[in-house]
Amino acid sequence: PEAQSKAFNEISSQKQLKYVEACLKETLRLAPSAGASSRYLAEEAVLSGYLVPANTLVAVFSPITSRDEKYFHSPLEFIPERWFRENKAMRHPFASIPFGFGA
Repeated sequence: PEAQSKAFNEISSQKQLKYVEACLKETLRLAPSAGASSRYLAEEAVLSGYLVPANTLVAVFSPITSRDEKYFHSPLEFIPERWFRENKAMRHPFASIPFGFGA
């Protein structure tokens, strides 16, 4: 309710929809449209201490990383402000990729 009220007030009074955009990003963080993103490794890599050979298919599960306290403070709370530019340093750039990460 509080977030909805802030978003409504912003739409009514501004051309930039900073808070609305943050609400959309936060919604997609908590309910990503893509469950996972997968890629083949171009070269071998060490993941969590394991050597993974090149050409191995690896996947990142967005619902898990998006709710991990390692990447987001209070990860189960709806906090749109975490997406403001001034808070960019507080989040990992790839911790929430709700639509996957391109082809």
